[in-house]
Amino acid sequence: MTVLPKLLLFLMIGPASAGDSLTPDGLRAWLSAGGFFESNAKLVHDQMEQQRSGLPPWWPTDVYSEEEAAIAKVDFVDAAVPFYEACLTDPQARLLAKIATSSAGQKVSSAALKAHSNAALNGDELAGAQSAGEDAADKTAKAVSEEERRSMAAMLTPQEKALAAKTFTPEKAAILRQCTNKALAQTAVVMKARQQAAAQAVIEVHRMELATAQANWFKEHPEKSP
Repeated sequence: MTVLPKLLLFLMIGPASAGDSLTPDGLRAWLSAGGFFESNAKLVHDQMEQQRSGLPPWWPTDVYSEEEAAIAKVDFVDAAVPFYEACLTDPQARLLAKIATSSAGQKVSSAALKAHSNAALNGDELAGAQSAGEDAADKTAKAVSEEERRSMAAMLTPQEKALAAKTFTPEKAAILRQCTNKALAQTAVVMKARQQAAAQAVIEVHRMELATAQANWFKEHPEKSP
């Protein structure tokens, strides 16, 4: 996930058994519960809209729309699991997913993702956007009411409460945040390469259409010819 608010940092990686390794389904459950996919899809769209103004005037709208759709289809989870498995076990990811569905969890995740997206749209690099999201998460977590905290705790089974209590310490929470920040940065590199390849594949399919559109535009605007 883009951010890991303190409210949700009950868990830390401790030695995991072979059956506890993070799975794509576990990571996807956590990201989904926190609203990551919806937020990321909106961010991709908004960033594409910002980039649209930099396209040549002859670039076909349908081709650009296909590029955006191809980029949106690149699976974050597939790229992320190899990096996040160093940070979380599957039981931990699924417990975080459950916590994220609580009222408190939704408030914290929503604030964090919104701040992260706004920073990214304003041109911040990944580290800056990440920091903005974490600050918003921490601020929102501090404002969570006792009633919301109790409601969140009531959602957990005795086994889940025991796991949370056993593994929670401020030191481990800080390590977990560092680990997931690194995992996000590593995932971002892979995602960028895959998204660029996806967009390029669309361009290759429409190579003739693009050439025709370019030629026609310059015929209509000879004064713009290079």
